[in-house]
Amino acid sequence: MKNTLLITTLTAGLVLASGCGRSTRTDTAATDTTTYPSGTATTTTPTTTTTPRTTAPMTSTSTEIDQAASRTTGAIADAGRSAADATRGAARETGDAMRRAGDTMSAEMREWRLSAQDLDADLRANREIVRTKSTAGVTTGNVDKSALKSNVESKVKTQAMGINDLDVEIDRETEVVLTGEAQSVQQVSQAMGAALSTAGVTKVTSKIKLKQ
Repeated sequence: MKNTLLITTLTAGLVLASGCGRSTRTDTAATDTTTYPSGTATTTTPTTTTTPRTTAPMTSTSTEIDQAASRTTGAIADAGRSAADATRGAARETGDAMRRAGDTMSAEMREWRLSAQDLDADLRANREIVRTKSTAGVTTGNVDKSALKSNVESKVKTQAMGINDLDVEIDRETEVVLTGEAQSVQQVSQAMGAALSTAGVTKVTSKIKLKQ
């Protein structure tokens, strides 16, 4: 029995020893070691292929953005210049219109003899001042006195501000009578000129007094 166990053990040892003599291959990510029958161990380092980093070609996106920004800036500048030119043009037209209106009013004031020098003597003497204008083109008959009075009041208050207790009366459809108290001869001149320049008015009588 003991002899049988010993033989079995020896046999197993021989088998193991025989297995160790066979070639052994170990695969790793880093080395490959192979034992050849001659007993020489050779280590092979696997070849690592490095793929070169590719730089993406530059696109024209950045250039296009710059060009678009430049076009936008130019358009904004052009719009600003156009707006400024339009504003200046409108201002010039308004100024020209005001100058023309002023020139026309000045001519009419001279025609109606409404300068401060023309009125001063009568005002100092507390006399009524009467001025008329051409009736050409003035509609007579069926005149809306209420509307005419409102128009005259609005114009006089706008052009001759500062007259106290101003009152406007319509007499004989196209004739206006003004009363009140003025601070200066110039205010009386402006009030009479405003009344006479109102459409539908042919005659203005001023009973406005100078403030004492």
